[in-house]
Amino acid sequence: RHVEDEPTPLAELVSDCPPAVDAFVRRCLRKSPAERFPSWGEFLDAAERAAHAAPPPPTDAVRVLQTQRLPPTA
Repeated sequence: RHVEDEPTPLAELVSDCPPAVDAFVRRCLRKSPAERFPSWGEFLDAAERAAHAAPPPPTDAVRVLQTQRLPPTA
């Protein structure tokens, strides 16, 4: 089955997956070698672009801090 079917997109498995990361992973997993990265250098360039395309989602600790009101400083 895995030889014929496309893999589940990463964005469907990880709700806050940046689109650039999802696209990078999809290209890596293409069935046809012609649709994957033609060289190691292009793979590395695309990996770097995907890693920097979007800021990482906030962690739970950041979410909590964003919702809390801090007392005014004196």
